[in-house]
Amino acid sequence: MMTPLAASIHAARVGADLVFLDVARDAYVCLAGAAEAGRLCNGGSQIEILQPALGEALGQAGLTGDVIFARQMAPPADRALERQERPVSGGDILSGLMMTWATAPARRYGLPFSELVSWAGRRPSGAPDPSAIPCKRAIAVVSSFQRRWPWAVGRGLCLHRAFLLLTQLRQAGCDAAWVFGVRTYPFEAHCWLQIGSTVLDDPLTGLAAYQPLMTA
Repeated sequence: MMTPLAASIHAARVGADLVFLDVARDAYVCLAGAAEAGRLCNGGSQIEILQPALGEALGQAGLTGDVIFARQMAPPADRALERQERPVSGGDILSGLMMTWATAPARRYGLPFSELVSWAGRRPSGAPDPSAIPCKRAIAVVSSFQRRWPWAVGRGLCLHRAFLLLTQLRQAGCDAAWVFGVRTYPFEAHCWLQIGSTVLDDPLTGLAAYQPLMTA
């Protein structure tokens, strides 16, 4: 039986497991060994229930719905933007210290996760298509961010880093796809930015363990 996932639910198969992200509740659900009981279809917008017990469990957890909501996924990452080696200036250090709290866009980071995802999904008009390749302006923004990020207050969380970089890209008239992925054993969630198949803020080797389940 083919069943739609609820509007706020995104899912991925990770080996023998099924992992669900509930954006509204900012929570992950991992069903170990459930991949044989259900098959994700149509870009993760539906799940084919192969064992009735899975359908009952998903329904009780509020993961299924009645309407099909399309899911847009970034293409598989196949390269990472090369780091531009340039000297760090005093201005870079000051900007890094300020960028996590001194601007209105940075304060948006305190919103609930669902609102951050909603903001990310509202593509700015006139910005280059994030499914294309990085333009020179986007590369310059990323290069500048790389020099400033080591000095940022509260650095270390991938969500925080990706949000700040996406904010700066949009301020420069660019855009990127915000990709969320998961791994199991041990369970861990991660996120990064892509333009087309190019990763902007992570080495490609570091993402090999993660299965993408949502693009904002």
